[in-house]
Amino acid sequence: MEAVGDDIMHLGQTAKFLAEVFKLPEATPQMVGRIMRENGLVAKGARGRNAPHLTDVELARFIIALMVSEGPASSVERLRFFGQLPLADSLINGVPKYDGPPPPVTFEGAFAKLLENVRENSWEAGCEKSWQVDIDISYANAAILTPLRPDLGVPSENHSFHQFETELDDDSVESPFPYLTGLERTVRIGFHTLFRISRADKSEAELLEEIGIRDLEGQDDAR
Repeated sequence: MEAVGDDIMHLGQTAKFLAEVFKLPEATPQMVGRIMRENGLVAKGARGRNAPHLTDVELARFIIALMVSEGPASSVERLRFFGQLPLADSLINGVPKYDGPPPPVTFEGAFAKLLENVRENSWEAGCEKSWQVDIDISYANAAILTPLRPDLGVPSENHSFHQFETELDDDSVESPFPYLTGLERTVRIGFHTLFRISRADKSEAELLEEIGIRDLEGQDDAR
């Protein structure tokens, strides 16, 4: 996977950028990033301007860690759990995509591929699919999906990731829901946020121009 965001996407700058996107205190992603690096989940190397840029997989890991953790201390443990969830099923318009077992794809790998796909496609193409990423922390599953859009003739997709391979009443195995508490938690990243992340090297003005806001403003002025 290639590095993303040629201008700003080494680890420290990515942490600052994600803090802005997710409206988090900057110290939180900075600390999560440092812990990920210490645990070998992002590449180590020089610091500052010469630091290695993140790959799509590393960026996906960083986002997953921020989505699922309750703080930096739990980020790596939960990232390793959720990032490695296997693809369990893929549905296209509600119909299974595969006749047999799905290919050996992990959630973090599929998320990385999604980031690459969004970055390589236009705003218009992305809006047709409107990808979103859901994680159900309490019930230990994740999904990369698109809504049903019959008005556009665009097929819906739902790629689910979990490892529910044991009987829930089998006391000899660990619970498949290690983060289940009385306070159930789910998190989602919608297409607008995915698109913003995919254009991390663009200014706000450049981003608005790409999605056509400037053109719309010009049309309003001309009326």
